[in-house]
Amino acid sequence: FLQAHYLVEDDIMDGSVMRRGKPCWYRFPGVTTQCAINDGIILKSWTQIMAWHYFADRPFLKDLLCLFQKVDYATAIGQMYDVTSMCDSNKLDPEVAQPMTTDFAEFTPAVYKRIVKYKTTFYTYLLPLVMGLLVSEAAASVEMNLVERVAHLIGEYFQVQDDVMDCFTPPEQLGKVGTDIEDAKCSWLAVTFLGKANAAQVAEFKANYGDKDPAKVAVVKRLYSEANLQAD
Repeated sequence: FLQAHYLVEDDIMDGSVMRRGKPCWYRFPGVTTQCAINDGIILKSWTQIMAWHYFADRPFLKDLLCLFQKVDYATAIGQMYDVTSMCDSNKLDPEVAQPMTTDFAEFTPAVYKRIVKYKTTFYTYLLPLVMGLLVSEAAASVEMNLVERVAHLIGEYFQVQDDVMDCFTPPEQLGKVGTDIEDAKCSWLAVTFLGKANAAQVAEFKANYGDKDPAKVAVVKRLYSEANLQAD
């Protein structure tokens, strides 16, 4: 339920079209954006309802509910990092509160890892691992710092793969339409490219990144291919 909540809300924030081969929930016939937002809230509320229903008399319930809150908070912070990673407060369009231009100062490995840690790894990997340990009452027998470290490493590996597929995998195979370039996301591809490109390539990248014009998107993909990022 919690993952479904994040996906519903994330699709709305990103203006996504497809999710796993089907229209995003907010784009389904008869489902308005307002209804989809509320549906996402309902999905999240079910996590605690289900926990109380099945584990009301179990000693780990408090820790489980605390875990849900921790993951929910961390993921919300991650979403904020994701949507503001390109944002310069001095360059905001007051009408839409979105960045009009950027110097790409936030496109660094450290910022990228921070986004991935909070946006992806907490709910995708840390949550199920720690839930399993709590429900099996084995949490006391493991080093939780190590569990968190492993979860974050797996999450980072997953997100790098996801970023590459978003750019290079056809929508019919990916199950969604990749829009990281159009949305000016701080992706692994963008960060890695800026770290290895020459001045002319960087200038061409900055002139085309974050634009929905298919011709400009094609330029960015060409730059990525020329840099052989898929081999990295």
